[in-house]
Amino acid sequence: MEIREKLLNKNALMINYLAKEFMTKDEGDRIMTVADYAEKYYLGRGTVQSALKFLCDLDAVSLDKRGHLGTYLTKIDYLKLLKVTDINFIVGVMPLPYTKRYEGLATGLNHSEFAKKFAMNLAYMRGAINRLESLLQNRYDFAVLSKLAAKHYIGEGYPVEIILSFGKNSFVGNHALVFSNGKSHTIEDGMRVGVDSTSIDHVIITKKLTKEKKVELLDMPYNVMRAKLFEGELDAGVMTLDEVQGKDINFNTKIVDELLPQGENTEAVIVVKRDKKEIQKILEKYIVKADVLRIQEQVVAHQMVPNY
Repeated sequence: MEIREKLLNKNALMINYLAKEFMTKDEGDRIMTVADYAEKYYLGRGTVQSALKFLCDLDAVSLDKRGHLGTYLTKIDYLKLLKVTDINFIVGVMPLPYTKRYEGLATGLNHSEFAKKFAMNLAYMRGAINRLESLLQNRYDFAVLSKLAAKHYIGEGYPVEIILSFGKNSFVGNHALVFSNGKSHTIEDGMRVGVDSTSIDHVIITKKLTKEKKVELLDMPYNVMRAKLFEGELDAGVMTLDEVQGKDINFNTKIVDELLPQGENTEAVIVVKRDKKEIQKILEKYIVKADVLRIQEQVVAHQMVPNY
C-alpha cells in the first residue's frame, strides 16, 4: 500500500471517529484535547488536527478555542456528520403493518424529517423478541416495540434504551379477550386459549387471564387467532380491537387493559442499543413525536393513503 493511501486511510478513520463522537454531543459541549483524541484512537496528533479541520471546513461543526478552558462545540450539523461516517443508511424494524394503526405509524416514521434528509428504511418483523434480537445482532439500527415489552426486556438486562415514546394507543388499540362462543364471558377450565410466545405483551396478558385456570395454551401467531376462533379451533384468545372491530364477524369481547399499568401495552416506543449513542442522538433530534402521531391519526381516519 502506498504511503499516501495509508495516510488517507488514517485521516478517513479519524474523521469517522470524530464525526460519530460529535454526533453524541450538544452545542456548547466541551471536547477533548487533540492529545487526548490521539491517545484514545491510537493515531497521531497531526491526523486528529487534519480531521478536525476537515469537519470544520465542511461546516459540520464549529469550534471555539478558549485557551486553558478548552475547546467547545458552538455548532453541530448532525446530518453532515452522519454523511461522513461509515453509516450509509438507517434501518428500523417494526411489527408487520396489518392494522391501520401500524400502517399509520410506519407512514409517520417514513415521512419524518430525518427520513426526508437521510436514507432511512423500515423492515417488518413479527414478535417483539425477534425484533429485539435482530437489533442486538446489528441487523437494524432501531426497533419499534410496545413500552411494556421494552421495559420488560430492559428489566431482564437487555442492553437497549427507550429513546422515543409515542403515547397511549400509538402501538395498538385496547386489548380484548375474544371468545368464539357468543355465550362465553370468562375463561373456564378446559378452554383452548391462543398465545403468541414471540409477543411478551401477549404472553403477560394471557397468563394473567388464565391464572389458576386449567386451560390448554396453544402457541400460534396472533395474526391467525381470528381465523382459529372463527373455525372453532380456539375457545378464546387475546386480540386488539384493531383486529376485531370493523370485521364481518361479531365476536364476544371483553376489554382487559386494566390488567396492565398505564396503557404501556398500547404505547409505541423506539429502542436502540445502549452503545449506539450517535444513532440515539440523531433519531431523537429528527423524529418529531407530534408529526408522527398526526400522520398516524390521518391514516387511521382514512384521510391519508399509507405510504411506507
